[in-house]
Amino acid sequence: MLRPKSTISAVTPKILLGFAVLCLVSASILGLLTGYEAQNNAAKAGAQVLQLQKEKAELETKLEANQTEIASLQKRIEEGGAATKPSENPSAGSAPEQQPTPLPSLEIKPDATSTPEQATPCPVAGIAA
Repeated sequence: MLRPKSTISAVTPKILLGFAVLCLVSASILGLLTGYEAQNNAAKAGAQVLQLQKEKAELETKLEANQTEIASLQKRIEEGGAATKPSENPSAGSAPEQQPTPLPSLEIKPDATSTPEQATPCPVAGIAA
């Protein structure tokens, strides 16, 4: 006499197949979400890089303007100082003419390394070292 198949053995392959399909679907959903989040993070990082490049360009422009101003001031110092207008120097008419005291030469070399005798430039604009 043949024994009938057990209901447990008939259901087990169906359950395993359903569980495998459920795992594959959940893995694909999680993979899509992770990919979306990574893409979103990459877009944010790209936007930050663009903002930092813009700020860098602005700071380089300010640095160039400051270096130009320093060069012109050094040139004025080397030429013996600019002739002051009488309106700029109110004591010029009343006091005897005095010899201007020479100012120390300030030379900034962007590629030179700092020594204890040189002032170290501060990276934040507007703050003196």
